[in-house]
Parts: sequence; C-alpha cells; structure tokens
Amino acid sequence: MIAPSSRLLAALTTWALLFLASPGILGRDGAGVLALFALVPWAISCSRPGPKAFLVEWLAAGIGSAALSVWLWYVWPGTMLILLLVPGFYMACAGALLRLLARRYPLAIAAPVAWVGLETLRYLVVPPLGFGWLRLGTCFHATPWLAGSARIWGTGGLSFVAAAFAGGVADFLRPRGRQSRRAAWGRWAQVFGGLPLGSAVALSFLTAAPPTRPGPRVLLVQPAFEQRRKMEPPDWQVLGRESCDLTAKGLEQAGDPPPDLVAWGETMFPYPLAEKGLAEAFDRGARSPDWARDRLSREWIESMDAVEATWIRTKILGPRGILPAGTSFLAGAEYHALQGREIRRQNAVILWTPAGERAGLSGKVHLVPGAEELCGAERLGFVRDFVESIAGYVPDLLAFDRVGVLDLRIRDGRSFRFAASVCFDNAFEDPYTSPLREGDLDFHLVCSNEAWYERSFEYDQMVAFSRLIAIGTGRSVVRSTNGGISLVLDPAGRDVARLRVGGEDRMVTGTLCAAVPVPAPGAGSARTAFVRFEKGWLALWLGLPCLLAFFVVRGGYTTFERS
Repeated sequence: MIAPSSRLLAALTTWALLFLASPGILGRDGAGVLALFALVPWAISCSRPGPKAFLVEWLAAGIGSAALSVWLWYVWPGTMLILLLVPGFYMACAGALLRLLARRYPLAIAAPVAWVGLETLRYLVVPPLGFGWLRLGTCFHATPWLAGSARIWGTGGLSFVAAAFAGGVADFLRPRGRQSRRAAWGRWAQVFGGLPLGSAVALSFLTAAPPTRPGPRVLLVQPAFEQRRKMEPPDWQVLGRESCDLTAKGLEQAGDPPPDLVAWGETMFPYPLAEKGLAEAFDRGARSPDWARDRLSREWIESMDAVEATWIRTKILGPRGILPAGTSFLAGAEYHALQGREIRRQNAVILWTPAGERAGLSGKVHLVPGAEELCGAERLGFVRDFVESIAGYVPDLLAFDRVGVLDLRIRDGRSFRFAASVCFDNAFEDPYTSPLREGDLDFHLVCSNEAWYERSFEYDQMVAFSRLIAIGTGRSVVRSTNGGISLVLDPAGRDVARLRVGGEDRMVTGTLCAAVPVPAPGAGSARTAFVRFEKGWLALWLGLPCLLAFFVVRGGYTTFERS
C-alpha cells in the first residue's frame, strides 16, 4: 500500500518531468531524453494500490495537463478548470489500469499498455469529452534517432517506446518480491523495456523519407496582428492594406524567379467570403440559424462577392494586382456556406488562380471547443449570453467534413497537389494521413493563427506536431501563420526555412520565401508504413489494454507481490 501523499508526490514528479521535457520549456525543441524517464515515478508508485488512488492521480494529472497547456489562460482562465477535469480523468484511468495489469505483468509491459491506451483514447474522443493535444511521444519530435520511427508507428508508437523504457527502469528500481513468478518475469523485464527503444533506434536509421526535388516557391506572409486587433479592427480594410503592403515588400525581397504561391494565414483575409451561389440560395429561403452569431442578409452576401472581386481579383491578383503574373494566392477566411437549408459559418482556406478564380477550398476539421464551437450549447440563449459576456463573441463555427486537396499549377506548367489544414488540425494526424491514403500528395500546408497565445511555448508545441506529421507522412509541411512560427519542414522533419526577425520567430512581422521539397519523380505515390497502417496502430493501442486486462481478470490470481 502507498499513502496518498506519496502517490501525489510521485505522480506530480512524472508530470513535472513531462512538462520540462516538452517543447519550448528547457529549449525550443524540448528535452526528449528526459521524457524517456518521465514515467518512472508514476510506474513505480501508481502501480501499487492505496487509499484514494484514483482521485489523487486525477488531481496530479489535471495539474500536469493544465501546466502543459497553461497558455490557454490567455483565451479564458476558466479553461484551466476544464483541463483539470477532462485529460486528468483519462490519465487517472490509466493509473487504475496500471494497477490491474501490474498484478500479472512487469511494468515494462503494464506501463506502456496503460499509458498509451488511455492517451490514445483521450486523443481520439471529441472535445469536450476528450483532449487531443500533446502526447508523450511528441517530446521526441527533434530526437532524430527516435523520431524517424514515426514513419512506422506515428506519435503513438513513440509514446509506447518511452513508456516501455520507463517501465523497464521502474522494474529494475522497485523492491523485489518473493514470488517465483515475479522473479521469472523480472529476468525479462529489461528486455521488454529495452526492445521497443532498440527497435525505434533501428527503424530511425533503417528507414528514410522519400527522395525529393525542389517544388513550388512559396511566400509566407506573417503580419503578427495581435488577436484583439485582429478580432476588432477599427476598419477591416486597414488590416487588408497592411497585409498587402507586407506582401508587396516580401515580393521585392524574394527576387527572381517570383514565388509560385503567396500564402496568408488563418482568417487573414479580413472580410468574410461566401460560397458561390449563396445569394440565390438566400432567395430560395436559406437562412442563418436563429442562434448564429451572424444573421446574413442578401445585401451582406452581395458585399462579400463584391469584396472578393475588388480585393482578390483587382488589388491582389490580375493585371493591376500586387502579385506578379503566374503567382497564385491562398488565404484563410471566414466562409459562409449552405448546409442543407441553413447558412453556416466555417473556418476556410481558399486558393485562387493567377487570374483570380477560385481553384479550391479546404477548411478546419477539428474545431477548438470554447473558441470556435460550444459543442451544441451555442443553441441555448443563456449560454450565448454568458459566453458573449466573457469572450465578446459566440463561437458557432461548423467543421469541414474532411481536409481538401488543392491543385497548384505554376508558371512552368508543373502541377502540385497539397492538403490545406487549419491551426488546431495540426495537433492531429488524420488531416494529413487521410488525404495521402486517398491519392498522391506533394506536401501539406497549415494556415494558422496563434496570436492568442502571445509568445508562449504553444508555438513550439505546434512546430513539434508539424515535424512529426512531416516524418510520419513522408511529406513536407508548410506553416503559414499570422504571428508565428512560419516555416517549411522537409519530409525528414528538418527545417528548410524559418522566418526570424532579430533572432525571434514568434509575433514578428515579416515574410519568408522558400522552395518546398516535394517527392522526386516516381516517389509521389510512396506511402509510409504509418500512413498505410495508421488505423491498425490505433486499434492496437486501444485493444491491448482490453486484451491484457481480460487475461488478468480471467486468471484470478496475483503474480506480483503488493507491497
């Protein structure tokens, strides 16, 4: 048995080590090696029964989860309470599962199965009942001798490697029992703990990203608008002119050849846009829901079309626009579209041809709860009133069903296919693996706005997600952001180019021009093992806890001594 105070100290120690190992704390990229040992205190102490074990571990995991996402305080301090409750609950369940599995199996098996099983469930369940953010494996994004194995098993596999190694160390450190079965397991515990780590190292060196060639030149425009100014500008045209001026300056600095694509970040086009034919749908009776933030009129829809014609086709593109002939334009924008008989607001990314015609549409798949949606509660009047009073707006966006794949044709006649995602999508893997399973893809592009978070370590966490996406999918990732970090990563996760001004890479104003590495001829259809078997890995991480727990319950005896 273990006292609640000792359990709390051990669990908090694990979460403190995870915090220190995560990106942006001890260094820009984090301290991946530290994460290999982070779960040792948890595995030793939380595998032992004791009074109030579940509640104590819930408290510790809630505090740790809140610390890893403390930048959400900038959005709304009440978010911290949600973080204490939701992700903390999952990891308290992981502790309960650990105690069950530790009756029969060494910690080198019980710890990774319990931790990764509940971490995966937390990652997959839709908010607010889940929380798909930083995982243990994310800490290894910049540890090449481990991160390369993400081509095989993704971030979940990296989590399993670290948890298994920590479990093996815990097996070595904890007091030895007197039962013969435990002694038999003990001879193998270090093997179980070291085998995944050794496999990860081997796979990192034995696998490689697909060969590449220079692809389209992209110009990323980062105006660094503060969030309060972005949400409530004195005149939307002021933001538009500033972004256009910065784009023109960036084009001058880019030199020859001119970029093939100019990209603005999430909702950086400062006026909402409408689906083609929305005015006619309005005439047929389509309306915004009664509870929606924006109640559209036909005049407003017509103004959206007029702004697009004036700004996109005249000021930015076309013979009198700031972009050179042959350069396409991409920007994030609020987008109003017809959904059944209703007109709904979405967070979209739109690509325009050099002639100013729309060439494709994509948008945000994973919405931020509390910031972009209220999980249906926005339909309740008292909820809208409360949220309006504390946030100044009502989040009522509708998610896209899937990430769109856009075709970029450049001036030399070549064409490139890329998947365009938005901000929070970057924390997940499915917006990047699904398009690759459905067809050839040259690169990923993320439009993001992280200005909410001032200069916090949230920026480094987002880059860590992007780096593992690049490695896991074998495709370059382009990050075009409002306030940082704007950069291009190659399929091996290495920086190709990163926007820095005065040594800073966040909340700085500037532009970045770079050629995107794309698959070499013949490699465009290459798929990493992770892309091909992603669903199988998820099934394994969720199925292993159920299978091993079944054998423990069915066995009806305790292998390891409880001390």
